[in-house]
Amino acid sequence: MEEVSEEEEGRKRVTYISKGEYLSMGVENITKLDETWSALDVSNMGLRGLSPNIGIYNHLTALYLNNNQLITLPPALFDLTSLTHLDLSTNLLKSIPPEIGKLVHLKDLSLCNNYLRELPLEIGRLFRLERLLLDGNRITSLPDEVLQQGTNAIFTFLRDRMPAPASNIQRNWISYLKEGDVPGSETDCRVTVFCYNVLAETYATQDRHPYCPSWALNWNYRKQKVLKEILNCDPDICCLQEVEARRFVEYFEPEMKALGYSGLFRPKSRARTIQDWQKVDGCVIFFKTSKFELIEEFAIEFQSLALARHDKIGSSKQVENSGFERLITKDNVAIACVLQFKPTNDDLNDDERAKLPEKLLVANTHIHWDPSLCDVKLMQTQLLMEELMRIGDKFKDSVGKHRVPMVVCGDFNSVPESGVYELLTKGGVKGDHADFGPYYYGEYTSGGMSHNMGLCSAYAPVSEPGFTNYTADFIGALDYLFYTQGSIRVNAVLQPLDKSHVVTALPNAVFPSDHTSLVAEFEIKSKKEADPPFQHKLFAAKSPNKGNSNSSSSSNNKFGSPSHNSLPRRVSEGSGASRVSGAQANLNMRYSSTSPPPANDDYYNSPQKPPHHRHSHSSSRVTGNAGMHYGGVPGPQMGSNGRISNLGPGRRAGATEQGMASEMEARHHHMHSYRNEYPILKYMPTNRDGGQRK
Repeated sequence: MEEVSEEEEGRKRVTYISKGEYLSMGVENITKLDETWSALDVSNMGLRGLSPNIGIYNHLTALYLNNNQLITLPPALFDLTSLTHLDLSTNLLKSIPPEIGKLVHLKDLSLCNNYLRELPLEIGRLFRLERLLLDGNRITSLPDEVLQQGTNAIFTFLRDRMPAPASNIQRNWISYLKEGDVPGSETDCRVTVFCYNVLAETYATQDRHPYCPSWALNWNYRKQKVLKEILNCDPDICCLQEVEARRFVEYFEPEMKALGYSGLFRPKSRARTIQDWQKVDGCVIFFKTSKFELIEEFAIEFQSLALARHDKIGSSKQVENSGFERLITKDNVAIACVLQFKPTNDDLNDDERAKLPEKLLVANTHIHWDPSLCDVKLMQTQLLMEELMRIGDKFKDSVGKHRVPMVVCGDFNSVPESGVYELLTKGGVKGDHADFGPYYYGEYTSGGMSHNMGLCSAYAPVSEPGFTNYTADFIGALDYLFYTQGSIRVNAVLQPLDKSHVVTALPNAVFPSDHTSLVAEFEIKSKKEADPPFQHKLFAAKSPNKGNSNSSSSSNNKFGSPSHNSLPRRVSEGSGASRVSGAQANLNMRYSSTSPPPANDDYYNSPQKPPHHRHSHSSSRVTGNAGMHYGGVPGPQMGSNGRISNLGPGRRAGATEQGMASEMEARHHHMHSYRNEYPILKYMPTNRDGGQRK
């Protein structure tokens, strides 16, 4: 007789457990079962009930309970969240508990030959469901035509009829102030910054987000949620990513202007060269005109910067495994601006005014998304750092000792363990960093990357959020708020969301984007408090334009920052601050929605400011529905100067395309000079990252 090992015997007990053993099994025995087995078959046993201990089998991916006499299902069954196959056919079930919506990994669900008349709407959360068997039931809660169309139609019908969950999520401020600490006495030195990837309409599709009801993916519904999230936080500076050109012009810019903000927008580089440029997304910076005055703005295009550094990076014709071609085909951008503080207290004397901050540099970016292009992400981030150092040197203080204080935020599409995060927070990475892979980037891989900005993440003291992006395929932190710790301190950050706040994934009926927002209150240090410029110990980064803060390049310029890419481009600017309370009231009056409203629209309850922060010009918090109905606003046009503007109906598309082509010729002359040498460049105007997101 062949010997049976203890492991094989254990597997046999799991798969073919007898009725008597199952009913008498205690918790101490269940926990001893070999968890390497992923399937449990207890069919054809005449079971009338399931043990409440079944929830301990949380490693199971397949459970067969068919051909029994089950009348009800215990709640513990739905704690088996790893299940992909569940067979409940041929039992005596009259209903399925709504908790079945927790089994989001289910692919195969068999409910045949029971006594079901209704299906719970929560089956609409099972977005991975490939097969749903209902034969032998008398389902009356679904139309016959839906039942006849099969699994996908049934899932869609139930998903789109799920009400928005009642939500009263409280995101409190986390204060960094120690006991006895007092923030600056004047509100002029305190700045609240809001960062949010709003999910471009182009990417908000059912294919990408099958778990979200179609009405909750609709832009008319989501835009109201996005605006309300901004208003609830009442930021001084608002940085958004994935804002489409048409949505900036027709919605965000006028709505934010009515609330006292001025807006700057920069779309991805492809916007100048494709016909459907209105749908191209980009980065936006809004700032309160009552607190700031715009000094200068900067468009940062990574394609242009890479092309200008062609000799430093090297191409495939010069060296094997060059990453140059990988880098220049990605058209991600950043936008930056230098803001001048406006004193809000007229009672200050000259000495007190001299202590107040003068300027603030704000940068907002969206780094390339593809996880297989970590080297490209590193390069884009380094190019951004070089440009910001150059801009910072241009706006040094009056004695030329300190750069202008900086806040750098955005969607970096990189986790905290990545080379991008290391570069930003530690000031450099070595040339042999794993994220470079086998690709060569000339001086950047031979000597490493570095910067001397001394950046720190606002959330670092309490650890980065567990996630800022939560989808069916990925959960993790990708978005950050960085600041120059030598010239800025953090008073407080807004508490991150917890996984318990999310039903299935993002976006959903409560949260309008697949990302979450980050908010921090910064305090600009006085000139006496500011620390000396940061110097990286390993790389000893030199500031671009050393010795000449107004020049775009010099013989000592390690980074070779081009002058052409610093061209300011103002898309829109508010004429002044409106009365916020009146604007909010106007929004409430104009609110309308053709989509099913959520059960509780106040999904985000948080104080506008930390308890110690009280602006004299702060708006009252919106307590009702703060959104506006989408109307027939003329789409954006692009003039001969390449700037987006709302020229109204009647403008021919041909004129717009000519304008975009003219700007491309003016600002990308270097691209054409390389076109013959690098044939891949001719495909850049229509390249869309393989049709994938971001």
